[in-house]
Amino acid sequence: MSEDIAVILTVWKRNNLEKQVQSLIEQDVQPSRVIVYQNENHVNVKNIVEMYGLEHIQSINYNHKFHARFALPLLLEHKYCAIYDDDTISNKGWLKTCLKTIEKHNCIVGCNGRIINSNFQNAGGRCLAAQNINTYNSKNIQTLKEDRLVDFVGHCWFFKSEWTKYMWMTDQCSFETGEDISFSAACKIHGGIQTYVPKMTMYNMDCWGSVEPNLGADEHATYKNQKYSLRWRKAIITYWMDQGWKPLFKQD
Repeated sequence: MSEDIAVILTVWKRNNLEKQVQSLIEQDVQPSRVIVYQNENHVNVKNIVEMYGLEHIQSINYNHKFHARFALPLLLEHKYCAIYDDDTISNKGWLKTCLKTIEKHNCIVGCNGRIINSNFQNAGGRCLAAQNINTYNSKNIQTLKEDRLVDFVGHCWFFKSEWTKYMWMTDQCSFETGEDISFSAACKIHGGIQTYVPKMTMYNMDCWGSVEPNLGADEHATYKNQKYSLRWRKAIITYWMDQGWKPLFKQD
């Protein structure tokens, strides 16, 4: 079964592209278009692009980092879009689950969610004083007996393509990090769009959105390479709150 879904895959220094393409081929719901967005030229993906007939957009001399991917859907005519980080592999029922969730809630869907705690500005540590709502973590999975409303998601975003216009209606606080925060915050402010992690259980792993989390723990992980990443992310949350965004702890 094919749906009007454009998938954007990301390449920088990790070489997981073929594994991601294979996971898309195995999806119960097939995307109608797959685009590879590559920053700089650290990994040679030419053979994979040619083998699978993929579209390839490359910023050869400049790393636009995380935000540029969220400008591409503005150029697409597809109803839905899914953007994958380069460390995210989904099981075969993921896109089907995304469609069901977006039809139910008219929301951004993601496989790794965050709920910001009220004391985030004073808290230390990598977690940004936020509760993790993951679709692959056995410690958290038991709590996902129902779709879970969250503040923002990461790893894979599934949404209506037209919603990316909201992200660019307000100036970005930073292009260093925080595209996940900015997308959900802007969509909530300008479009009233909420963000959800869909129902996941240990008994239906086909629906999981990310099944190899260790791919994100290598030497290329952002949290290992950005000295002030946590500080930036706190500032980005504060910035969007100043623009009118209300994380869940601020909502009645």
